[in-house]
Amino acid sequence: MTAGIILKNLKDTEGFESLYLLPLRDTFALIFWFLALTKRTVVWRGVKYKLINNGKMVPFIN
Repeated sequence: MTAGIILKNLKDTEGFESLYLLPLRDTFALIFWFLALTKRTVVWRGVKYKLINNGKMVPFIN
């Protein structure tokens, strides 16, 4: 609602036309945020790391 008011005041027609996509974007953001909490590995700069209990990242060895 706030985004719609701001876009109307700025006379931003392109932003106003894509306003319906905001709930979809928020849904995807929530899904990826939750998945980030459940995963213990991450790829950073091409190297796969594992997150251990004390919060350190160590290189993941297969």
